[in-house]
Amino acid sequence: MRDTYVTPIALATHEFRKALRVTGDLVPPFDALKMLVAERGKCVKLAISMMFVCIVASYWLKMGNGNISLKIPVFADIPISYYFVLFVSAAALAFSTIQIINYFFLEAFTQALVRQRIGKANPSALVTLLDGNSAWTIAVAPKFGFLQSGSVHKSFSTAFVLLLAIPFVLVYLYCYWINVVLLFQYLTDPALGWMRKALSIPLLLIVVLSLLLLVSIFVPFRFEKNTQFIRWMFLHRLYARAGLLHPRGAAWLS
Repeated sequence: MRDTYVTPIALATHEFRKALRVTGDLVPPFDALKMLVAERGKCVKLAISMMFVCIVASYWLKMGNGNISLKIPVFADIPISYYFVLFVSAAALAFSTIQIINYFFLEAFTQALVRQRIGKANPSALVTLLDGNSAWTIAVAPKFGFLQSGSVHKSFSTAFVLLLAIPFVLVYLYCYWINVVLLFQYLTDPALGWMRKALSIPLLLIVVLSLLLLVSIFVPFRFEKNTQFIRWMFLHRLYARAGLLHPRGAAWLS
């Protein structure tokens, strides 16, 4: 049996296309597109807000300013420990990464919906009816129906997208490095209490695994055929509808 290699995002998009066939006309195509674009917008806003929190907290942690004193007029000064700021920063970083993953999936689903249910329209052009912020992406698309980019336009578009993305990636990796290093230092600090160490371990794992998950959705993995599903959920039911038993049923049971 030949192995099948597919990326998780491609597999998820395939499952989404199957879901579109099942729903049929229960949800009108343009209404479904509205929902996807709205959810995608929520992911962008959450990712940006959480990343902003992480950037501010990471900068403060890097400066090593000690504890924060939150002053509330009339009431009291509330001390906020260095560890609490690190906890908030790492949690915000992990949450932002998860929202970025959600964005990539929703973007792939949006492309699939337009191609499968709406027709030959350019997905990026159609989405601008609902989200004008993405209009600029049409100008850097490599293909336009019967036309495709020449060498100059393709080079310019690639350079523009890279120059736009690199600062965000560098800031993200910088915050990631600060949080991972400080969490690791907490774990190796003999003077730190066991409770803080116990909290640092799952937080460090969440931060590391969220980044690995972000990378892994674009990496082809080997998948095997689900023989149990094929036999009992597909072939057996297919024969049962005709009042028959599959000729290999006895062998499957043995």
